[in-house]
Amino acid sequence: KYFLLIWTNIILKKLKTFIKRNYFVIFAIFSGIPIFFLPGSYWDAATLEYGFVKENLSGIEIWYREAGSYFQLVLINLIFLLDKFTFLSHNFLFDLLTVLALILFCYEIKRYAKIVFEFDNYFGNLCAIFIISFPVWHTLVAFNLGLYLICFYLALLGYRLLISKKLLISLIGIIVILLSFSIKSNFSFI
Repeated sequence: KYFLLIWTNIILKKLKTFIKRNYFVIFAIFSGIPIFFLPGSYWDAATLEYGFVKENLSGIEIWYREAGSYFQLVLINLIFLLDKFTFLSHNFLFDLLTVLALILFCYEIKRYAKIVFEFDNYFGNLCAIFIISFPVWHTLVAFNLGLYLICFYLALLGYRLLISKKLLISLIGIIVILLSFSIKSNFSFI
């Protein structure tokens, strides 16, 4: 009991420090909450909804394979498995993944603000808040646009890892960048 209390205090202190340094996360969570209440997945929604309801992703798999979007197909299969083995709906799981990707994307913007522009923590958080308050995020309820955000985040993360001085981190960065190529426009971005 005492051991659990000590670990709880340590985790709470670390969480408090993280939130103090990255207060944009609170803003991002509250900005992302409306995604859960918007009707979702209207772009290619009929195929996706049909596959999830019938518990047969064969039509979806054909479409994503022909498009060369293998990483996105892996994410769809992961959501399908979680939907099948938990009480959570696939729409909720996708919204949760989308909000998490949005928070990570903003965090990556903050990191770039510090690395490229040498901003301090305050201005880095301000950059992340400007990104999270950009008025286009309501479109993330469309399944494919949420996947695009995830891939764009992977491109930013991969590049940051690639420029690391450690060889293993750089190799991981290359792999993450390759995963981001599920979105063809990332070829020109990188």
